Amino acid sequence: MTIISRGSIYLWKMYDFEDGGESKDKYWLALSCVVNSNPTYAVLPTSQYEKHYMYRADMLHDTVIVEVGECQYFSKRTVIDLKNIRKENSEKLKSAIEGSKFVYIGQIEQGIMDRINDAIENAYTLPQQLIDDLLCDD
Repeated sequence: MTIISRGSIYLWKMYDFEDGGESKDKYWLALSCVVNSNPTYAVLPTSQYEKHYMYRADMLHDTVIVEVGECQYFSKRTVIDLKNIRKENSEKLKSAIEGSKFVYIGQIEQGIMDRINDAIENAYTLPQQLIDDLLCDD
């Protein structure tokens, strides 16, 4: 049984994007407050800083930049963009797990998780209900 808990990083092989974009391997960072919740909230980190973020200050709102060496699992500067939060249903997750497409990598460093929590708390591009759901304040 796969346990999906907040702060866990997984590699989702050949992730299918909702917009029909090309499937590719993606890191998947769990954000849901409740273990194995349905649906499960997660964010898809990206290493495309230079391509999408470097010269676009407006794109840096509600993001956490993880520099090389801060996270043992990311070998490049990585952007955790709260605008990339996904809501995954249990059927999609179950299919990926059963197909060996969803692999546990490890737990994100607490300092980075603290920065993500701060970004969620101060987000202005996220709906208030989503902010409340992701703050784990009960």
